[in-house]
Amino acid sequence: MNTHSYGGYFMWPPGAYKAEGREVLPRVDQGTEAYFWTSSDYILSRAQEYRGTAIWPGRTGPVTDVLYSAAGNSADEHWYNRGIIGWDFEVGADIYDPATGRFTAVGFQPPFAEGHEEAMEFANGNIGILEVARAMPPTRVSLGHRWRSSSGSLGLRPSRSARVSRRTCTTRLMAVGRRTARRSWRWRGCARGFRASR
Repeated sequence: MNTHSYGGYFMWPPGAYKAEGREVLPRVDQGTEAYFWTSSDYILSRAQEYRGTAIWPGRTGPVTDVLYSAAGNSADEHWYNRGIIGWDFEVGADIYDPATGRFTAVGFQPPFAEGHEEAMEFANGNIGILEVARAMPPTRVSLGHRWRSSSGSLGLRPSRSARVSRRTCTTRLMAVGRRTARRSWRWRGCARGFRASR
């Protein structure tokens, strides 16, 4: 996770481009993109819980869609080279003033009291990121004997077939939507990660 100031953005890869022709790096597949959107709905709701501020929909999405392409960052490095998901927060979401009926920008260097409030609301968002990460089921493959194929290349044969275990809160979240899940389940930690329970 990458958190910095200021602008009220929530983003994920791709954010970088290839030097030649400034061609944006490949987008994630549709399933992964759907996972990012579903997860971001939950994560941003966690940030909003503290004092009701929200990240605008137009400031949520792949970096190149909502901000601009850049020379790259750690989220791109981890995603493209290691398959690790990285989210970027830009703290400092505009605050709604009910007296004026307008949103007020908080700025790059807010007074201490405002800075503290921003830290607290986005700490909730970071906890949401950790909850989403913990909810992702582990992927493990137990490989058995090595064998050679007819072409002579070395191959591996799995010792048992893969199977899907219990449903996780992530799959439930994707199945019913965050708002329904938040009303009907309590989130709690367990030894095997976070799961939603009735």
